[in-house]
Formats: sequence, C-alpha cells, structure tokens
Amino acid sequence: MAAVPKRVLEAVAVGAAGAALGFGTGRLVGALLGGSEVLGVVLAVPAGLNGVLSGARGVYAWRTPGGWLAFLLDSSWALISTTLGVAVNLINLVRRDTGFSPEFSVRTNRHVFGRGFALKRGFANTQGNVISNACCGRGDEPENHRNLIERHEGLHVWQQRWFGPIHPLVYVVWGVLGALIATVFGITSRRRKAYGVRIGKLVETAAYYDNPFEYWAYRNDGRWKVNSAHPALKWGAFAWTKDGAKEPGPDDS
Repeated sequence: MAAVPKRVLEAVAVGAAGAALGFGTGRLVGALLGGSEVLGVVLAVPAGLNGVLSGARGVYAWRTPGGWLAFLLDSSWALISTTLGVAVNLINLVRRDTGFSPEFSVRTNRHVFGRGFALKRGFANTQGNVISNACCGRGDEPENHRNLIERHEGLHVWQQRWFGPIHPLVYVVWGVLGALIATVFGITSRRRKAYGVRIGKLVETAAYYDNPFEYWAYRNDGRWKVNSAHPALKWGAFAWTKDGAKEPGPDDS
C-alpha cells in the first residue's frame, strides 16, 4: 500500500484543527451575542479551508513558536481577515498563471503569489495570510520585490493577526472618513484648483496612504517619503505641488 504524501496528511490535520478552532471561536462569540451556535459552523468553514490550503502548501513554520502563533491567530482572533484571505486564495486557484511562490511561502506563515488578484492595478494586495500580485503587475519574479514582500506586505499579514477584527474595521472607517474629509477639503481649497490637483489623488492619500497601518508599513519598508501620496494631505508633509510625490518603484497596498 502506497504511503500517503506528507503534505496530504498535513492538509488534513491542519484543516481539521483549523475547523475546530474556528468552530470554538464561533461558539464563544455566539454565546456572547446571545447563545447561537450557528456562528461556530459558519466560522469553521473558512478556518478549515485555510488549514487545508496552508497544510497542502506547507505554509506554517511548525518548528518555530511564530508558526504555531500564526496558525492559532489565523484560526481564531484574525478570522475575518483569514476569511478574506481564503477568498483570494480560491480566486487565485481558478485563475491562470498566478505565480504561487514556494520560496516566499513554504514555512513562512503566508501564501505569496507573484501575480493574481489585486484590488488595484499595479498594487499588491494582502488579505489575511495571503499576499497576491506581489510583483505589482510587472511580470518579473518575486525575488525582485523581496523588500516589498518581507517588510511591507509581510508586516500587513502580522498586523491582521495582531489586531484581529480591529484591522478591517479601521480600514473601513478610515477609508470612509478619509474620503469624506479629502473631498470636502478638495472642493473648498483654492490651492487645489490653482495647482490643478485631482480630488481623487487627495482622496487616495487621506483614505489609503494616511491609514495608520499603511503608514506603518511604508515606514517599515523605507518608502514613506517616496510613495505616491499627495503632500497636501500626507503625514509629515502638508505642502502643495502640482502632481505630488512620485514613486520610483512599485506601489503596494
């Protein structure tokens, strides 16, 4: 009888453990909200799928405390972000040539795709433990984007684990308020009209670049001063130019 491949066994074991943790998390939250156990079943699905996909690819670094911590957080506290990551993973599974990178994924506690799903062209996208479009649409190899993957997007992966449900909430609230403030500012500013600055650029700066999680990541990869945020609303700048700062390298999210 042929031996079962280790990755198959890992996928089954991690999937079952993830589903159990997701179910327990859902039951706990459900009890706090009124006693329903339905949420346990709902959360067991993405937690289990994350376990299966991560186990099949050998993503979690089981020989390190960080690997166990990553798995526990992905399957419980950070389940909202993990669910989004599973969705991106499934989208990339059915798309052609998404460029899954074993070098940047195996035993690194994350899934890295050189190409694949992205919210905006030319930007990487990180949801949960999944980094997609890490090459920012450039058609080259992930190795050329090591700083982006390790210091920016890799930080986003752990931000989502550390802050759990707070992380997506901050993105939604900050995005809405940032867009509103930037729009009002743009409409009422005489300088914006004089310098010919698009309101969309101000909205992008306030709603995205100025988000504290993005500011943290851009500072961590050494590119806060040279990203594409407009200095009129950029943290630490607050100056007017016609086009804003220009990014010499790939952008990211």
